[in-house]
Amino acid sequence: MTERELLKTLKATDPAARNAAAIALADLGSHRGVAAIKGLLRDSVTAGARGSLLYALREANAKLELGELVGLMLTDAPEAREEAFSFLEDGLVERASEAEYQQAVDRLRRASNEGQDEDVRAIARDALDLLAG
Repeated sequence: MTERELLKTLKATDPAARNAAAIALADLGSHRGVAAIKGLLRDSVTAGARGSLLYALREANAKLELGELVGLMLTDAPEAREEAFSFLEDGLVERASEAEYQQAVDRLRRASNEGQDEDVRAIARDALDLLAG
């Protein structure tokens, strides 16, 4: 498929087709694809099915905002949580202002104690350790 066809497929309602297109665009090194995939992360239609989108972005060495990564780690499906955490591990985080950084740390601290389940609490603690290190 061409880049244009893959970009069109990103708009598909079928998560499998959308995810395959995202990975193909990352493999092509498509800058337009990266921008489109980032947009999909903020689209409610992808809720619960963002793991492969994050994988594609990570494969393209795309950076994401710290606050966005924290939100994904604390609220999305387990696969997406792990992929978002991998961005921190790989240093694929856009530079945050001091206020944005502190807000993200505060959110992680709250989640590490009060998260919805043990998996969320554990990933919040691990993220805090990475940010502190």
